[in-house]
Amino acid sequence: MSSQKTLRSRGRSYVSPDIRARIQLELSLIDKEITLLELLMKKSSSAEMDSIDCRAAAACLHSVYNGYEKIFIMLAKNEGIVINADHKWHKNLLDIIGSRLFSQSLVEDLAKLLGFRHFFRHAYSFSLKWENMEPLIQILIGNVHPKIKDYFR
Repeated sequence: MSSQKTLRSRGRSYVSPDIRARIQLELSLIDKEITLLELLMKKSSSAEMDSIDCRAAAACLHSVYNGYEKIFIMLAKNEGIVINADHKWHKNLLDIIGSRLFSQSLVEDLAKLLGFRHFFRHAYSFSLKWENMEPLIQILIGNVHPKIKDYFR
């Protein structure tokens, strides 16, 4: 058997042990960001979220999506999939890799996180609002991250 097997559509991914280890490392780093988001969610249940809290949450959301993208890039390279480096490459990467691995609803949730990542990179941080980020954090913690971690177990 080859050490680099191909991805199966919506099944477990088959990758080399090296790439699998790198994915697990990336997921453990994402877990640290998730822990911070969980602390912020807990705080939000008993206190008003200020500008610093919003900036922290936004940075965590941005970092988490970047981590997922790193995983998707690893998988694309493993498969020999070339993603053109144009202004749509982030979306193209999600469409190509996400559709091969995950359900449509999970890809749609990831697209929401990608949309926030784009907003965060181009917005001034004073425009961040907790009420806009809280639903994304809930989607991430309650759906996206558990499913992605489960997929790569």
